[in-house]
Amino acid sequence: MDSVTFTDTMIASISKSLAFVKIDADEKTELAGRYGISGYPTMVITKPNGMEVDRLVGYYPPMDFIPAMFDLMTNRNTLDYMLAKAAEHRDSLQLLYDIGESYSYRAELKEAEYYYNLIMEKDSNNAEGMADDAWLALASLKRRDDKKEEAVEMYLQTAEKFPDSDAIDDAYMSAAGVYRRDGDVKKAVKMYEEFIKKFPESELIDDARVLIPYTYHKNDQEDKALKLYKEYLEEYPDSDNSDWVQRQIESIEGEEEK
Repeated sequence: MDSVTFTDTMIASISKSLAFVKIDADEKTELAGRYGISGYPTMVITKPNGMEVDRLVGYYPPMDFIPAMFDLMTNRNTLDYMLAKAAEHRDSLQLLYDIGESYSYRAELKEAEYYYNLIMEKDSNNAEGMADDAWLALASLKRRDDKKEEAVEMYLQTAEKFPDSDAIDDAYMSAAGVYRRDGDVKKAVKMYEEFIKKFPESELIDDARVLIPYTYHKNDQEDKALKLYKEYLEEYPDSDNSDWVQRQIESIEGEEEK
């Protein structure tokens, strides 16, 4: 966002009423912990005394960032706003999900879990297509709470629990991702390979293909990663991931030359 959103002239116009401060959360770990930062980029809007108003999580281009900022500055779509709205619209599953997500972004996992479970109760047969989303969100909370095996088990139960869900392939990829982030190369690669066989028509299949060498790459097995990256480019030269794969190859070869 530094090079696109915050350099936009429209953003400069609202900087008169806001003080933008960039903080490296890896260096300011105490501050990141105080605000429960769960992902990057995260923009926390606070009052002068440091009390949080709300936050924006993820990348926002300028045209989306400005209305989102004004919403929060005028107490629209904030967590407090959604909680008040939920008191009047108790059956709005999307609203309950948004509240759970907002708590999740703040690393308030117990509160997030409560709202996701509430959706599971209200949409028990997944008729509204929200129970499976809540289920996957609950699995993600397990992963963040360092209950990795429980998270994997939940992801893998998705197909049985919600056979008509359109997120079964996503759940399987998420399970593999738990092992990848944990550095368990053998299990992660095995699951990505199984994914390719199980879901040949999935939109995520190309990601699975490149995540196999990426897993080796991030676990200091550069030779194997380099070989697989090159094989990928030979087989899928026009894929959406080909430019990224080429950069990984150049990165590995650049390190080898040093």
